[in-house]
Amino acid sequence: MSMWIHLARVTPEAFEVIRNDPHVLEPLLLQQEDDVLARLGVTPEDISGLDYDSAAEMIEATRELDEDDDEQDTEDVDHGDEGEDGADGEDDEADGEDDDEEPGDIVFADLHIDGALPYDAGFGSAFFLTPAAAKQAAASSVALELDDEAKAIMQAAADRGHYIVGVVS
Repeated sequence: MSMWIHLARVTPEAFEVIRNDPHVLEPLLLQQEDDVLARLGVTPEDISGLDYDSAAEMIEATRELDEDDDEQDTEDVDHGDEGEDGADGEDDEADGEDDDEEPGDIVFADLHIDGALPYDAGFGSAFFLTPAAAKQAAASSVALELDDEAKAIMQAAADRGHYIVGVVS
């Protein structure tokens, strides 16, 4: 079963409605009910999603590439086959610790998610990004490279001082 991150760009006023009324989130993000969209001033173009598992894989792959680049930048001499005889076992153990990190933590950090709404929705709490966090995500998120619509929504939130609300389902 594939999990998805559903995102919507909302005005500060709509965010307050969503924060105080958990009953609007599912009709907004998952069913896109016309009456809820109208009430919140949201259009279908303000809603998008990302494949959660693909985002986690892409972020991990990018981290590994960055670590490899960092290692190459700091090495004075090519040490050849050290990895095969276990000489760099400490690095492998450090990498193993990262494997214990849950994908949600990786994806949420990459998206700069900075808050949870006070109710459960989907897998865990509904979440949000403030306009400042949306700006950070628009500028640096690896996960947003998976979907042009999600990236455009995040950029629009950053440009307009809007919030992003979301759930994982």
